[in-house]
Amino acid sequence: MTPSPQYSTPSPRGRAAGTWLPLLLLALGLLATAAAVWQTKRFIEREQIGQVESHGTLVRNDLRLHLFRHIDVLRAFQAELAAGDGTSPAALRRMAQVMKLEKFLPAIETIGYVRMTHDSDSQDDSLLLQRFYPETVQGLTDGAGWLDEPEFLEVVRRARDAGDIATVVPTLPPMLAVKEHVLLIYLPLYRNGLVPETREARLREFEGVLYMAVCATRLLDAIFNRHLTHDTYLQLNFKGYTDEQSRLTPVTLYDNGLASDPKPLASTRLPLDIGASSWSLDIGIGKHEAARSQRWLPWVVMAAGIALSLLVALALALVLRAQYRSQQQAKRDRCRRRAAEAALHLRERAIEASANAIVIANATEPGYPVEYVNPAFERMTGYSAQEIIGQSLRVMHGADTQQEGLEILRDILQNQVEGETTLRNYRKDGELYWTQVHIAPVRDESGRVTHFVAAKYDITENRLNQEKLEFQAWHDALTGLPNRHMLRECLAQTLRNRKPGDPPFWVAFLDLDNFKLVNDTLGHTLGDQVLMQVAKRLKEAVHGEDIVVRRGGDEFVFILFDHEAPRNAQAALHRIITAVSRPLTLESQSFYPSCSIGIAVHPQDGDDTETLIKRADMAMYHAKKQGRNNYQFYSTTLQEEAIERVRMEG
Repeated sequence: MTPSPQYSTPSPRGRAAGTWLPLLLLALGLLATAAAVWQTKRFIEREQIGQVESHGTLVRNDLRLHLFRHIDVLRAFQAELAAGDGTSPAALRRMAQVMKLEKFLPAIETIGYVRMTHDSDSQDDSLLLQRFYPETVQGLTDGAGWLDEPEFLEVVRRARDAGDIATVVPTLPPMLAVKEHVLLIYLPLYRNGLVPETREARLREFEGVLYMAVCATRLLDAIFNRHLTHDTYLQLNFKGYTDEQSRLTPVTLYDNGLASDPKPLASTRLPLDIGASSWSLDIGIGKHEAARSQRWLPWVVMAAGIALSLLVALALALVLRAQYRSQQQAKRDRCRRRAAEAALHLRERAIEASANAIVIANATEPGYPVEYVNPAFERMTGYSAQEIIGQSLRVMHGADTQQEGLEILRDILQNQVEGETTLRNYRKDGELYWTQVHIAPVRDESGRVTHFVAAKYDITENRLNQEKLEFQAWHDALTGLPNRHMLRECLAQTLRNRKPGDPPFWVAFLDLDNFKLVNDTLGHTLGDQVLMQVAKRLKEAVHGEDIVVRRGGDEFVFILFDHEAPRNAQAALHRIITAVSRPLTLESQSFYPSCSIGIAVHPQDGDDTETLIKRADMAMYHAKKQGRNNYQFYSTTLQEEAIERVRMEG
């Protein structure tokens, strides 16, 4: 009788732990939630700054591209002036009409050029102003007094010295009677149209500048309104020149009017250099815009953190409650375990008394290490239990790892199914023995395979008898060479394995000359010894890949593979004739054997087993007619002679 289990109630200390542990975990979760909300706000701030910088970079690049489109128009006029000697303003106006500047670049107010003229009377240079776009300009100031302004002279000097564009924003529009800021772009003109390499040469060849007046408001509204929302402010400031401290007063070219609002949530200032001029781009995002896109994220993080903290605390409380119940269940399990151990002990005694070898291996570790062997295993293998436990059964196979049974065994273990296989094993002293192994998996409560149980049966005697019968069926009993059944199988397999481009092979039919006289004069016993010696010589004469077969009586057949010298079939044929022709002494009797050989070559002499053997036989009889002790190849003439002989006999 199994004693009934005794149960105990949970202790007060365990009940208290089940109360305060969830509360502590809840408090820690709320603290972690607060930290996560704070980090989320920091992340939003960094994201806003990155958004402003990315937006500003996009606007700056678009502005630079738009300015360079205007500069490219100015360069086109520069090229026209350089290419045409004395190009008239009318031609330049036609060129402006062709480019459709009013449609594609409406921000251009006017385009013209200023040339240097030389007064021969006063020996002084003066500047001549010429406007050619548009044809009629509204609001132009009369006179050209602005040509003497310091700002104009400074920017012309910079364009002339640098050989490239120069820009300036005058404090007052010098050419137009408008109240908007104008951006002036200058491009130097040199004699012959080429920009000299050195500054001295540029001073010497300078003859004027092309200029373009661009309305800043029309230029920038088209760009900025495409990128900005109504809550984003932007300013574009002209600061002066980049190469030295500027003497110009910074000028605000563009302001969308939102900078007077409260301080933006995020802002940045980006530099912008055009030619030798230095500009700055100020961009910022308002609080209302940020609130619309990002105000919900901290609340989501807070809600998720609180919910997660509550769920974890509740889960911990449930786990502690389940733990109390599992303690009671463990009491009952221990009683059942005692009964199971008694039953297991009974089965273990039965396994130890078995006459067959029983092995239990671990299925969860690499190599399937052995955990148990019975005494029958020790008697069968010569290994003690201490020597084999913890080791893999691969030691039973030794170096013999290319067995078909091992492939079946690997499939059984990998697929974790029940199966059976036959293996060559080696005892501890190295003796070979054959076993038939039955393998079954052992699964736990969840269905996972944890062990394999193998029952091994010694079938060595049955296997040796089977191999002896198979050898006798496929080999010659006297010489041990393959017989005619093996010849047909080997030749058929060789034909099946042939691939395009493989070297040809020869089928050689050998017959000993005058061997019947040996049997008639000395008896069949001595004749059999001669055949055994000849067979030994023939095996030594061929390469490992070549095949020699005793077809019956004194007839032997070869399959010779024609590789490159010295492993070619021709050399093998000479070695065979030489080996047979060596003198042979048995029981004080000396023999001088010789042979006749007929050869059929694949594929020209046949492509099947029977044809190749038959035609090699025909060639052998032809060799006998030629005086014996030689070899002959098959030819169609032999086939025709055989057919004629059969016809005449008929």
